[in-house]
Amino acid sequence: MIRFHNIALISVTPNAPGAISLSVRCISGRAKWVPESHTLSLHADVVDDGVVSEKFTALLSSKQAAFVLEVGCQTGVSPAELSVSRFRHCTQEAFEVRSGTVRPRGPLTIRYFLRAQAEPVAPPNGGSATRLGNSGATEGPPSVS
Repeated sequence: MIRFHNIALISVTPNAPGAISLSVRCISGRAKWVPESHTLSLHADVVDDGVVSEKFTALLSSKQAAFVLEVGCQTGVSPAELSVSRFRHCTQEAFEVRSGTVRPRGPLTIRYFLRAQAEPVAPPNGGSATRLGNSGATEGPPSVS
């Protein structure tokens, strides 16, 4: 099992000619990918900025035939320091909008849950798409070059 922590960005691109990628910012999130079953489970608090989060919900609610999913995990103090893992041939098994949260000193967020069959994409340098530890789990976000 491979775990992802500190998710800051999620991008979804339908596998369709001319499809446009849709990205949302996250306040927090976590995910795990189980290689044996090729199952990716993702929980994320997505910033509700109105239009983009509505499109994100509509896209995932429509049960696309297949899509590419990118998960950006914050690796340092700066929000710009992201390690991105990419999954292709994703097919949705479950999608839920779990709750909305009004934060006194921050943006409104919506909590999402997504479970999909997914295949990690190897980075261009030919290495593995994710780091594997001895126990089969990672500490912190995986790295992709």
